Amino acid sequence: MTQIVSNLDLSLTPMLQRDLVGHADAWDHLLSQYREGRLHPSWILTGPKGIGKSTFAYRFARYILGEGGENPENAAFYNGLMDQNAHPNFLVIERQRDEDGILAHEIKMEDIFPLREFTQKSPAFPGWRVVIIDGLEDLNRNTANALLKILEEPPQKTIFLCICHSLGQILPTIRSRSCLLPFHPLGASDLEKILMGGNSLSSLDVELANGSIGRFQQYQKIGGASSLFQNLIRLMAESLQGKISEVIAFNGTLEKKDDRVPLIQDMLGWMVRRLVLLSNGTPGSLPQDHDLQRILQMRPSKHWMRVQQVLEIFLRMSQGAHLDQGHLIEACFIMMNRPEYYEEFT
Repeated sequence: MTQIVSNLDLSLTPMLQRDLVGHADAWDHLLSQYREGRLHPSWILTGPKGIGKSTFAYRFARYILGEGGENPENAAFYNGLMDQNAHPNFLVIERQRDEDGILAHEIKMEDIFPLREFTQKSPAFPGWRVVIIDGLEDLNRNTANALLKILEEPPQKTIFLCICHSLGQILPTIRSRSCLLPFHPLGASDLEKILMGGNSLSSLDVELANGSIGRFQQYQKIGGASSLFQNLIRLMAESLQGKISEVIAFNGTLEKKDDRVPLIQDMLGWMVRRLVLLSNGTPGSLPQDHDLQRILQMRPSKHWMRVQQVLEIFLRMSQGAHLDQGHLIEACFIMMNRPEYYEEFT
């Protein structure tokens, strides 16, 4: 049912996207469950962020509410309702934006109130109802418990498609009442076909995308990964000589909501992991490996293993902590030179 398409319109949101790229195994599994009448009421779509889980969920909702539903001849009408998020048998629960357009950091109780009414009333159209939870990690304790109560006694012919980027952050009880549907990153060749219509992409952009269209788009938004890499490799060399002034100056160029900030953390983690691999004899395969080899000569391999361990823990602990981004970036570079300063905190 799925197909690789070239020239995919990445300007469309997952709700409006008609094309489903890859994930044929997941699609075929869910489709067979549906056709055989054995569809479990709750599914957790799990895998890395940005690889198409939301698009998959909306596409499957379109199928069972439209062309594969009770009245396939009216599929175009049902699709039109979904385009406007106005299908009465369809509900999306996700984080909301405030009056200033700022996205909330969690799904609150008022966001999940419509779910109770939705599941208690009779369906407006014959057939299935679909609830998409995007995403499970965003539920706070109260909203997670509210969802759990519904999943304990799910309504008839209602399917919950719950998008999850990290299984470790959700309630075990929600997981135990759901079926897992794993998603895997897209291959590099697939990315090239989808994103550039078969044209060649930067090997660094593909490497850092790691099979995620969403992550690739983030790097394209800043003009590609190469320029940011060159800045960070320069700052890394300065930091290893105990010079932090260049890092402070670079931080001064970052705007309050700079698109580069989350990518800096992502790329620094990747650079350190790559340094460890290169130090252990893994052959270089990227043009940037030449620059990394120069950095590698500034410290022994044991140093980089130590940096990797401390940096990964530090970045994981900093998620959701609302730290000053400038200070966080400075800390990462100090850690490159003196990881022992941070070991007691991690």
